[in-house]
Amino acid sequence: MNVSEEVRMSPGRRASVLVENEAFADQISYTFDQLLSPLGLSFDVRFVSRIAAGESFDIVVSYGTARPAVSAAGQVHIYESDLFGSNYLQTASLPKQRLPVWNGLPVLFSGRGRLDSFVKKEDHLVETNIDIVAAVFFMLTCYEEVVVDARDRFGRFPVEESLAVREDFIERPIVNEYIELLAEWMESTGLQLKRPSPWRGKEFAVCCTHDVDRLRLFAGLRTILGTAWRALRRRSLHGLMRVIRDLAKTRLGLKKDPFDTFDDMLNLERELGLQSAYYFMAGGSARRYDGRYELSAVSGLIERIRDAGGEIGLHGSFNSLGDPELHPSERKALESVAGCRVTGNRQHYLRFRAPLTWRLLEAAGIEYDTTLGFSGRVGFRCGTCYPFQVYDVEVGRRLDLWEIPLTVMDKTLYGQEGGRPPLMLEKLRSLLASVERFGGVVVMLWHNGSFYEVERPGFRGVYEDALRLVHRKSTYCVTPREVLEAWKSTRELTK
Repeated sequence: MNVSEEVRMSPGRRASVLVENEAFADQISYTFDQLLSPLGLSFDVRFVSRIAAGESFDIVVSYGTARPAVSAAGQVHIYESDLFGSNYLQTASLPKQRLPVWNGLPVLFSGRGRLDSFVKKEDHLVETNIDIVAAVFFMLTCYEEVVVDARDRFGRFPVEESLAVREDFIERPIVNEYIELLAEWMESTGLQLKRPSPWRGKEFAVCCTHDVDRLRLFAGLRTILGTAWRALRRRSLHGLMRVIRDLAKTRLGLKKDPFDTFDDMLNLERELGLQSAYYFMAGGSARRYDGRYELSAVSGLIERIRDAGGEIGLHGSFNSLGDPELHPSERKALESVAGCRVTGNRQHYLRFRAPLTWRLLEAAGIEYDTTLGFSGRVGFRCGTCYPFQVYDVEVGRRLDLWEIPLTVMDKTLYGQEGGRPPLMLEKLRSLLASVERFGGVVVMLWHNGSFYEVERPGFRGVYEDALRLVHRKSTYCVTPREVLEAWKSTRELTK
């Protein structure tokens, strides 16, 4: 958004956002859109230096190193920290650990106001040194992943390097907590907020998604030997014999391959009235990691998914995170087989490089991505359970691309909770409760190959119980594409 544009998010009262820092006005304006639009507020951005003498305002949210003395019915002033300054995109700009805490809330960036505490309230004025603007920008843009030069063996940002993991707030949608904090401050000045509800009367949304990495377990000698070796490594003679028995039955046509679970998933989702998304691989140059199937082999499956009301998405190949040629060609190949427009993507192995991968997805015409969760921890990698428009911190602009963050992946959940079904279900309940509190979106990823009893005993039951739990709650259970359409249409209606 250009600073001169008006962003009207509600037919009611409009807030004036007064910005001191003109050099980073675009970054700051973007962040206020993420903070205020979920509250149903319309707002316009003004520079403090250009306010006319004697000009009066209704409700003001100001941001800078000094509080502007303006005539307003109510004012919230957020003292600016050092993020948007000379150290931008340098390690010196990163939050300093250990983080201070205010009322149980981690404070990523502290402002430079001369206050006795983090928050000061009097009459219709709130002043705060909790720089929620810098914190929200930091989380939504994957700022630390751009600045910190660390990668794991798959070229991903390491989960253990994440501030959210090191400070133990990965399972808290901290951006949503900051939005609620701003709402509390604004309401304390007398503003009445009327928030939009995008989920058709439901409390929150759930997206059930599936990545199709492989079609069959017993497809080649390498995978067969790998499965047998994992059983031996667990010192499970029973497991090894089960693998051999299942292999023989599969080859004789007496049993379906353990990875051929598509009809089971589709039937359960149909029974519960859920619609899901399936992300297919359509090429790739890393044969060791990419899908070992041709698209022609899944044309019938794609047709069944579409007949059930499901969405077909792209599963960006292993090397596509930084290759400008791959997403366009893979999307075109998938569309030719699927017979429909492909608008969504999730990266294979969750391989993602901020902001490059986002930039490449935009160039390929992808409308949304749903990669951003960690393979090593469930929770909120971007700190939010809301869809959000992506911002490129290197180029300094909004991209024509949305992120619907991944909340929980099956393999991650299984590993994190030691394969114990009661703990896995309890973790899912906790995540659902957090998202329900803020009226956001839970994105769950279940691979078709995650239900083989030899490798993940009891996990099929966890999947089925999780979907039934979602079904019993007041949830809007649709595809990610439909979730994004609902979210964006609410924003359009309030302009």
